[in-house]
Amino acid sequence: MERTVKVALSDGKSYEGEVGSRLIDIIKTGKEAGDPVIAKQGNEIIELSKQIHYNVSLELLNAKSPIGHRTYLRGLTFLLIKAVDEIYPSARVVIEHSLNNSIYGEIHFSRELNEQDIAAIKGKMIEIVQKDMEIEKIKISKEEALKIFESYEMSDKLRLLKYIDIPYINLYRCGDLYDYFYGPMVPSTGYLKLFDLKYYKPGFILMYPHEDDIYNIEPFKDLPKLARVFKETEDWAKILDVADVGALNAAVKSEDINELILVAEGL
Repeated sequence: MERTVKVALSDGKSYEGEVGSRLIDIIKTGKEAGDPVIAKQGNEIIELSKQIHYNVSLELLNAKSPIGHRTYLRGLTFLLIKAVDEIYPSARVVIEHSLNNSIYGEIHFSRELNEQDIAAIKGKMIEIVQKDMEIEKIKISKEEALKIFESYEMSDKLRLLKYIDIPYINLYRCGDLYDYFYGPMVPSTGYLKLFDLKYYKPGFILMYPHEDDIYNIEPFKDLPKLARVFKETEDWAKILDVADVGALNAAVKSEDINELILVAEGL
């Protein structure tokens, strides 16, 4: 019985490992800027944490590729959520929209966010990266996932999962924190060394390397007029009670979508 598997890479290199080993443990790549964050087998995306049970031919992708870039950004988002959870357990992180090649979001808790909060969160993010905490993909029943997000009081995730008609859902776990992401993830927080976090009233700006330069972070250039347009759109969505995809799905399901469209046009 075959006890080893072979991983052949597109650059001509080949590796062997025990059956069932994680891809990252077989190829033993680094976690610095420019190192792979995801793999591809034909048209299938393969996470570096995936267990390999048979011989495969793969292409390794770093953050310079569109798929790798999105994987890195998804990891940064989870890192931010994890850091906020450790400092302010009752707070809720809301990722709003992109702003000049960065991400704008808000953190809602008992008082207004300030620059000291952002500095503390950034420090905690750096600490979590240095710990190189595993980000584990787990498959659980939809009912169990709903219970987890109910305990977190994450109403947006509850609304979203309500309309996903599958019995099992893949969640990601970092420490004791679970979350749902639509797309692949880096294997651990040690991959997420390059980022910056700045206070941008009333929320934050999460900065990250761009595909054309994955080794550096460009200075943030404010676009106040565009930011005001996004803020106005956000306010309209709250007025219409469709601030997230799950809420919009609920409006469609309840056949209130025509009324919602009319009100939106009136605004």
